[in-house]
This record gives sequence, C-alpha cells and structure tokens, in this order.
Amino acid sequence: MSKQTEILCEIVEERGRQDLIHNEQNWPIKPSSRDFTRKFKNEEHGAKTNYALAELSGSITWYDILWEEFCEVFAEDDPIKQREELVQLNAVSLAMDRRYPRKDE
Repeated sequence: MSKQTEILCEIVEERGRQDLIHNEQNWPIKPSSRDFTRKFKNEEHGAKTNYALAELSGSITWYDILWEEFCEVFAEDDPIKQREELVQLNAVSLAMDRRYPRKDE
C-alpha cells in the first residue's frame, strides 16, 4: 500500500470516529455574511502575496501553501469553485502529512 493510500485510510478512519462521536454533521460552509467573504478575499490577497514572496526568496513553507489554499476556500462564493478549492486544500494537507512517520514506523 502506498504511503498516500495509508494516509487516506487513516483520514477515513478518523472521519468514522468523528461521526460516531458527533453523528453526521452538515453545517454551512461559512457564514452568509458579505463581510465574512470580503474579509477572506483580503486574506486571500495577502496569502497569495506572501506565497509569491516566499517562493521568490526560496523560503516557502507548507504554511504558506496551506494558508493560501484555506483562504481561497472561504473567499469563494460559487459552490462548484469552492469545492474545487476544498479539494486543493485537502490535497495540500495530504502532501504535508507525507513527511510524518506512520504509527507503525
């Protein structure tokens, strides 16, 4: 089994544990307030700027990448585009996790 598959299995197991504890939860993605979206549009702009500067200077970190993706999720109003951003956020999280040892290592 690949490391990525192992990570995905752990995530699915954790999701199952969370559902057992809290039951299935289906909260809104974000507040419907225009101020909230506007705030994250500003955060997204700052995150993109920080990402670009870190990339140019060769000092980029997972924080820079993850924060930019996180801000994109909450700055987006279109549900289809927001889901695309959420997939990207999860993919970055998966890539970050590869650096950590597994429980049995």
